[in-house]
Amino acid sequence: MIDNLNQSQSSDNYKNQAIAKNIKSLPYPKAILFDLDGTLADTAFDLTSAINIMRAKRNLEAMSSEYLRKFASQGAVGLLWAGFGITNDKPEFKSYQLEFLDIYRHNICESTVLFNGIAEVLNQLEQHKIPWGIVTNKSTKLTLPLIEELKQKYNIPSPHAVVCGDTTAYPKPHPEPMLFACEQMGIHSDLNVWYVGDDVRDTKAAKAANMTSIAAAYGYLGDNENINSWNADYIISNISEILDIFEYDK
Repeated sequence: MIDNLNQSQSSDNYKNQAIAKNIKSLPYPKAILFDLDGTLADTAFDLTSAINIMRAKRNLEAMSSEYLRKFASQGAVGLLWAGFGITNDKPEFKSYQLEFLDIYRHNICESTVLFNGIAEVLNQLEQHKIPWGIVTNKSTKLTLPLIEELKQKYNIPSPHAVVCGDTTAYPKPHPEPMLFACEQMGIHSDLNVWYVGDDVRDTKAAKAANMTSIAAAYGYLGDNENINSWNADYIISNISEILDIFEYDK
């Protein structure tokens, strides 16, 4: 099982490089939206296990979970490329993708954990009446069961909005999923809505929807990923930094 302390391994270097301000200098959030994989939940071990189950069926050696987790935020496309060198323009990609998703669906929360601090952040948001939601490119049939499993495992509140990769006509980085999440929560999209994500497409989606973008440096960053180049409004090395917002009035 991947230790959920992994979020701090390489992220501390990022916090002070790109943005010389603290989180309390951002517009106070009326709502906070989160990406799912690599931001709220460390799903990498279950995702990479599916790849290695596929490799075992083909008499191939298992690959390191630590290597494969770097591709986890790219979903099936990234993981199948890492595991088999197959791109989504190849004729065999669809059958590999369906096999991968079926294996993952049956093991969706075997070793998945919330990142450290997530449960406290979500409970504090509820306590302070700040609605929160999830905007993910993961499909509905995978997202909803995973959320239910995590709610039971960690006793976290239900999100006020859930938008999946197949909920709207376009996935992230298009702004439509972000705007639909706001619609579900009955609010308008503006800089008082924060979006937290661990991939450059998350920052792009937030900016396209005129939201405050927060890059999660503890997520599934690849070796050559320069999080500072995303031009996010803020970079966090630990999700618990969000708790600082409750000191605004102190």
